Amino acid sequence: MTNNDYYIELTVSSDDTDPELIEDQFDAIADAFHECTGIEDQDLAANLEEQTLTFSMAIEDVSDENRAKIHALTAVRSALHAAGAATPGWDDQIRYLVTGTTSAQDLLDA
Repeated sequence: MTNNDYYIELTVSSDDTDPELIEDQFDAIADAFHECTGIEDQDLAANLEEQTLTFSMAIEDVSDENRAKIHALTAVRSALHAAGAATPGWDDQIRYLVTGTTSAQDLLDA
């Protein structure tokens, strides 16, 4: 099986977060993101007007696109959590990539 390299950009937003909070937490999020393992060439950009953070990274030598997405989501989520931010609903997204279902109940019913 051949492994591939991927470049992923993930933009996250929060309509109810004060832009000043994003600016205040930017360095903590960036530091945590750069400490994540399993990804390379990390970069983080903020657009305070749109209240977004764009995470970019290379994920090397993974077996498929879903694995790369899981690495990316996990790295971004870890960085946000390390800076004290919440990621509601992300469990479902990661679960879907791993299992094909978003509901824990669906897994129990299977």
